[in-house]
Amino acid sequence: MRKIVQQDPGVHNVGLQHQLRRLAQVGQRGHTGGALTAPPEPYLLARAVLADMRASGWGRIVNVSTGLVEDGFPGNVSYVAAKAGLHGLTRVMSRELASAGILTNVVMPGFTPADKAMPQHLLDKAGEAAATKRVSHPGEAARMIVYLCSAANTNTTGEAIRTDGHFLTPA
Repeated sequence: MRKIVQQDPGVHNVGLQHQLRRLAQVGQRGHTGGALTAPPEPYLLARAVLADMRASGWGRIVNVSTGLVEDGFPGNVSYVAAKAGLHGLTRVMSRELASAGILTNVVMPGFTPADKAMPQHLLDKAGEAAATKRVSHPGEAARMIVYLCSAANTNTTGEAIRTDGHFLTPA
């Protein structure tokens, strides 16, 4: 692993949904079986960068999550539960690390189709679900992450920040 310097923040963005499952359909092991990818990775990433961040007295860790943690959505029980755990981990890290100059936050980009081919009627429906009446673009979340990872961020920590135009998932 290379030496981490002040400009090297840690950003974690992993989470795959292979199939939607309602609570009654989730097996005894809950989130396993391909429903998502998490939660040990953000913990392991933080552990990997922590010593160097502490030594420099400066660090930024941003985890990428989903507004579904706040809104809920049928069929997403495993995914949302894991992402909620990520919020808890981020807040605990904030309380433990902020005094050492290490700030930790969550960014929730919401529905961001990016370059994925998607039928126009789905894009329209998703846009209508946001207060801004449009879907988010990846650059919007990226700009927030850049700010949170920068030296300009001197006191924002332990926060879950939506960059989704106040998107409320249609049920």
